[in-house]
Amino acid sequence: MTVEEKVKKRHAAADRLLKDSGLIEVLKKHGQVIFTGSYQYNLILTPDIDVYVVVDKPSRKLATKLLNELIEEGWWQNYELGDFFQKKFRTPKWDWLPKGIYLQAKTDFEDERWKVDIWMVDSKEQKYVSWNDQLGRITPEERAAILQLKNERIQKKIECTVHEIYEAVLYKRVRDIEGLRKV
Repeated sequence: MTVEEKVKKRHAAADRLLKDSGLIEVLKKHGQVIFTGSYQYNLILTPDIDVYVVVDKPSRKLATKLLNELIEEGWWQNYELGDFFQKKFRTPKWDWLPKGIYLQAKTDFEDERWKVDIWMVDSKEQKYVSWNDQLGRITPEERAAILQLKNERIQKKIECTVHEIYEAVLYKRVRDIEGLRKV
């Protein structure tokens, strides 16, 4: 199966997961729902969906209310909540993440372990990563490089984050594994 075929298959599975779980409707009760990352930009190779819930003032209280609703509905199997507001929780490794409350929900769906990363943020933090807007305007060459590098990451040929791949391709014009190893 080609990388493009994998993306098409994975995106279709993500669409089914979102529909079957009713997640979008649950999230809409709590704020504006904005998908981002590989799902939004059709670069999805792993069972992972990223979404923002934009609210006026994110808080642990609001996030806990959302988390409890996800737990009570019984569709998801595992949960996580993280506070990325406080400086003490923002280590250098993770400082690029938005200032907000992070929720994670996991479930087994169609023989795969799916993870949904939910960021409860305000409108300023919603655009925290400069490459987010750029992913919507990537060239075919950049798209091919991103997918190739993400696929090599999955195959354990390189060790890096997807964030590092996006940064390398979009800002440093990296197009292959050798180039990524040099940056």
